[in-house]
Amino acid sequence: MNDLELMALHCDALYVHSDDQDLVCVNDWLRRPAPALWLGMTAHGVLVRFRQDVPADTRRRVELLIAQEPREPLPDGRPRHHDGYCSLVGSLDAVAGPTYWLPSPTALPDPPEHRVAAADAALLRDSALADWIPDIPHQQPMFVSTRQGRAVAVCASVRMTPRAHEAGVETAPNHRRQGHAGAVVGAWARALLASSIVPLYSTSWENLASRHLAESLGFRPFGWEYRVG
Repeated sequence: MNDLELMALHCDALYVHSDDQDLVCVNDWLRRPAPALWLGMTAHGVLVRFRQDVPADTRRRVELLIAQEPREPLPDGRPRHHDGYCSLVGSLDAVAGPTYWLPSPTALPDPPEHRVAAADAALLRDSALADWIPDIPHQQPMFVSTRQGRAVAVCASVRMTPRAHEAGVETAPNHRRQGHAGAVVGAWARALLASSIVPLYSTSWENLASRHLAESLGFRPFGWEYRVG
């Protein structure tokens, strides 16, 4: 797959699409609202998605700006026409960051962490990660790293299609920088690769720790994304 094909996999995992390839909602069990505009920038091309309710005139004006957009972000991590996109869709709520995929498990840690099913909710209860308990039936596979019988890090498939899953990862504040995040992301990615599913990972430019985690596990960048609204 080239970078643009990977970006399409990524976008399909992130959002539910209409027959016209408009964004309907976030592709998770809560079905949260999709952004008004989403861009996937790669060396092989640009992927553009609009939410269903974005008017045709707004789309045309946005597309004129996209045609002038360089493939690389500005030093602040945003696209050149960030202000224009925000103005056109009527929102300042924008996020940008790199996108990664893992082609093979060669750099992953060997020891598997604990895979979580509904019966394992007690591992997260009374922990800093208790908010993940309702997600257990919906975001599989899910793995946790434990200390003294409590989960201290979790990684799960927070967006998914039959071909690709997107990682969601969190570490309890008191257990960060101890290797737990790498262990659970590694276990999660191994499980997907064993089922011929592409592991995907994305974050913001500002989250240097998250970017380092992905790169340390052998995830490869294939572009960057930008969403607003």
